[in-house]
Amino acid sequence: MKKNALMFVINESMVFALGATLLNLKDKNPNFLYDVVVMHDGLSQEAIHDLSSVNESIKFFKYTLGDFIAEHDVNGDSTFFKNFIKRYSFLSFVKYKIFEMLDYYKAILFLDVDILILKDISAIFQHQGVSWRNGFSLKEKLSRNRVNKKFDFLNDLDERSPAPNGGLIFVEDSIPYNEMKLIAKKFISENYANFTAHIDEISIALPVAMLNVNLNILSSSEFNVVPEMVNNDSRIVHFVGKKIWDDHDMMSIFPEWLGYYDGWVKKSSFNYPDLKRINRGLYLKQVNLTNTWLKTQELIDLPDGLTFSNETKNFWYPIFIKNNRDSFYFELKKGKDENHFKIGVWFKNVYFLNSNFLEQFLPKIEKLKFIDCKKNGNTGLYLITDDTHYKDLNDKFHLVYNLTFGEYMKSPIAKKID
Repeated sequence: MKKNALMFVINESMVFALGATLLNLKDKNPNFLYDVVVMHDGLSQEAIHDLSSVNESIKFFKYTLGDFIAEHDVNGDSTFFKNFIKRYSFLSFVKYKIFEMLDYYKAILFLDVDILILKDISAIFQHQGVSWRNGFSLKEKLSRNRVNKKFDFLNDLDERSPAPNGGLIFVEDSIPYNEMKLIAKKFISENYANFTAHIDEISIALPVAMLNVNLNILSSSEFNVVPEMVNNDSRIVHFVGKKIWDDHDMMSIFPEWLGYYDGWVKKSSFNYPDLKRINRGLYLKQVNLTNTWLKTQELIDLPDGLTFSNETKNFWYPIFIKNNRDSFYFELKKGKDENHFKIGVWFKNVYFLNSNFLEQFLPKIEKLKFIDCKKNGNTGLYLITDDTHYKDLNDKFHLVYNLTFGEYMKSPIAKKID
């Protein structure tokens, strides 16, 4: 009978992070009896020994750059490929190998190593099919290729087909995993030079969408939780973006990770640096911004067809027109104090459509008293209001919406929005 397993993909530079994670797993899940699978590009014997001393059930699968080039018919001498693997690793392309591991295991949970396990994670192995926490949609990730390539197969897929945040992927062997592996491998082979990011997540999401595989969307507050959203239900924190070992603010908020790291340093054969603890300033700013934007979600009753952004750590907060993120959206900005906000409006590429529209449009919105109006030839029109008190924000937003997007949609140049 096949067992369950955890899977990690690392090179030598990430051994310390995996070591800390394995100690973390042992502490929070003492009854965890599954194998740990590590795909790597050639770890030293010291690293293999140290990792094995933490977890006796660890299995190592070596997969080199030469293996990848041969298997995917890659031009290893291309400038793009060389630059990409300098910044990341060719291992960024092979997350889809999780499907291949289902030849050996009943179920696999793939995890990035920039995580902190807070409590028992075995519940995820009760799922069927594929499980992940949503990131941007598959269409959005595909559209972010560096050569503006169009993909014909999108016409056959639901435009809303989801894609994961790649830090956590769960699969089990009831899915057509061999066929899924071939779809993913083909996409990587044909498009490795077209993406600077997201290709690992696309390679997982595409076969799920094409084969209509059973998909479970995990709660963003339980598995693969971003640090700002951690609560009592959270099981795995994923330090998306800046890694915890590079972010001392995060380390001061989550000192448990530092404890596991220190434990790894004591056990290992490597001479790792002592990571210092410093102030919490940046993290607290991000938390405050998140709280601010979540508050505005309660203040504004969005018109149909609009959606708040999931990104809440910036000083501006987008509100998108569904299915039209690239050509028109609103945004909120902080005003003079915590009680005031500004409303911004982006019309992108308006000038390429019809300059006469602006001559008719701008006089209609003078009553909004926009304090900034930038007419950029390459990017369109940007408008921003003066400060609005939070008690008036809903009414002001609807006024701005009606006099900007509403007028735009009445014009003959408006694009159809589904």
